[in-house]
Amino acid sequence: MNAAAAPAPDCQEKKRLHHVYELAVGDYSRAFGLLESGVVMHGPEYDRLREYIEASRLRSEEARQALDRHIEEHGC
Repeated sequence: MNAAAAPAPDCQEKKRLHHVYELAVGDYSRAFGLLESGVVMHGPEYDRLREYIEASRLRSEEARQALDRHIEEHGC
């Protein structure tokens, strides 16, 4: 925690970052669920889904890192 920053009891930025993270994880979960659903896909359709899943995974990781950084820096 940054010594200059006092913990905020009701941090709106933390809430916002947590919401962004939840949305990103939900998107990743839904996209991955399509792959696991047993729907048969081939060629470009499958490739697009895999690319979307990977992009969704990366967005969820980035959102989590942003939330973690905020908590570390602000102590909230």
